[in-house]
Amino acid sequence: MKNIVIFTVFFLYITEISSQNRMTFPHNVILKDKKNKNVTSKIFYNFEKPIIIDYWATYCKPCIQKLDDLKDVYKEWQDRYGLQIIVISIDKKSKRKQALKIIEKHNWPFQFYFDHNKELLKKLSDINLVPLSFILDGKFNVVKTFSGAKFWMLPIDNSEEKRLKTDLRNYEKVLDSLVKKK
Repeated sequence: MKNIVIFTVFFLYITEISSQNRMTFPHNVILKDKKNKNVTSKIFYNFEKPIIIDYWATYCKPCIQKLDDLKDVYKEWQDRYGLQIIVISIDKKSKRKQALKIIEKHNWPFQFYFDHNKELLKKLSDINLVPLSFILDGKFNVVKTFSGAKFWMLPIDNSEEKRLKTDLRNYEKVLDSLVKKK
């Protein structure tokens, strides 16, 4: 029971890390796509619009919840910000099929890649836990990093029933600030 409480408290905590020295995104890292083909990270170009790069793993329940919640706002954020969400698994190669099944089951509309050796992750951050998100401006500068997850209770379909939902308000604040700068 004590381990469950510690685990729950750990994942209910979110850390925001401002990138005071805006780091330019590394474009030369090789990842695997869903078809197991090599791609370089330079394919993430989004026509000078913001990008969220979200790291996840199959064993991370808060990651799956967060991706479901990002799915709920994705269309709205695409329309408002021109946003692209790129999701990268840090699972080992042996978990690839399991990751693909989860992606299919949830019908997430994002681009998915695999960083089995965490090469891109190592170039972006010293943080090695998921969930982990990077918000990039239109020039591929990392402007904000979010690690961990913060949840809040929200009503489901205007009923009295509630469920945990990822708190994405700080993501939205960063995206709003990026759009206002243009």
